[in-house]
Amino acid sequence: MKLNKIKLMAFLSVMLVAAMLLAIVAMIPANGQAKTATPTLMSNGPGAVVVPTAPRNLVADQGPGFVWLWWDHPATQGDQLIKNYTIWRGTSSGGEALLDTIHVGATYYDTPFFDSLWLNGLNFYNDTTASVGSTYFYQIKALSDSGSSVPSNEVSVTPSLSGSAPNAPSASGVGMTYSAQINWTGATVASGSPPARFFYLYREGGFLSMFLISSSFGPSSYVDEASAFGAQLGEQNHYTLMAANTYGQGAPTNFDLFVRGTGALPSAPLNLTAFGGNHTAFLLWERPLDPSLTGFDEYDVFRADTLGGPFHFVNNVNASIFGYSGLFFDSGLTNGTTYQYKVRANNTHGGVGPFSNVVEVTPNGVYIPMQVAKLNAYPGNNRALLIWDSAWNATNYSVWRSSHRARSRS
Repeated sequence: MKLNKIKLMAFLSVMLVAAMLLAIVAMIPANGQAKTATPTLMSNGPGAVVVPTAPRNLVADQGPGFVWLWWDHPATQGDQLIKNYTIWRGTSSGGEALLDTIHVGATYYDTPFFDSLWLNGLNFYNDTTASVGSTYFYQIKALSDSGSSVPSNEVSVTPSLSGSAPNAPSASGVGMTYSAQINWTGATVASGSPPARFFYLYREGGFLSMFLISSSFGPSSYVDEASAFGAQLGEQNHYTLMAANTYGQGAPTNFDLFVRGTGALPSAPLNLTAFGGNHTAFLLWERPLDPSLTGFDEYDVFRADTLGGPFHFVNNVNASIFGYSGLFFDSGLTNGTTYQYKVRANNTHGGVGPFSNVVEVTPNGVYIPMQVAKLNAYPGNNRALLIWDSAWNATNYSVWRSSHRARSRS
């Protein structure tokens, strides 16, 4: 009896090995390479792919021979990143066919006015193949590595040569001590015309009669800081705001804003500090709290070569270059000697204000390089290319590397 059990077990073992060999042989085709089993993905359960949900809130603006489309991202992207949007168009409802495929974030504009605008998270497509007088139906689908979403809502639009640019936009502004604040809330349009989508803010003055200083998609605001290329301190600044749709820029809204302080003279510059270098002194200070009614043009820098004075004039510094904060390098100094400095704001038409605090500095033979700016890294074949802007007064650079991202500090 015991012998029969052993024979039975041996027989079953041989059969099991034979079955395994047959299974392996079945997976080997004539060319001798093993076949890779392809799993079947079910619609539910482990291993199922999840495609994006439909793009949302598709709208269309007709133009004189083109159509602008706008839409929001899907509510959920599925189990993979959304890489593309497919544009579907037809001449009857439900009869859309594939028109184009664009990358997520890609924009296609025909006019340079719109190529750098932030669209507040919306996606955009410009259909320049649409014909005037024909009615088109559109839908959008989101596409990831897992597949395509279902279509968005359907919209229809008829390009037309008749349409109106927006009316003058609604805007308000206030002039402050060192800046002007401008806000815009929208613009009305004639019946049947597309909404006002883009807004352009211009400042008049300088060597350009109208200079574009801000643009936006939809209502927004802008703070025009006083500087050499910004709002002019102590002066009336003239602004023009225009809205645009598919039919162009509309009527302007014009207003004047004063950027200025109070009183006849500017107050004292604040928080003067100094650093010693090799035969040099580096000065930094903050702008006066009150720039006066007429502003100021320059800072006067004074230095004492012995402690306690006397102070003598060293140089003028243009006040507007750094937004009316101050920066000055004083060279040709003697290392080991202590110097004192103070500065004041100077309105070349109205007089000078009081002096700042007094600081002491001792040049010490040490070079003080400025911080390296605009460091960029580019990947290569087993290497990385680093490019950065040169730092003032730097004689060499040390390069630091980490395999971990630096932690942010609160």
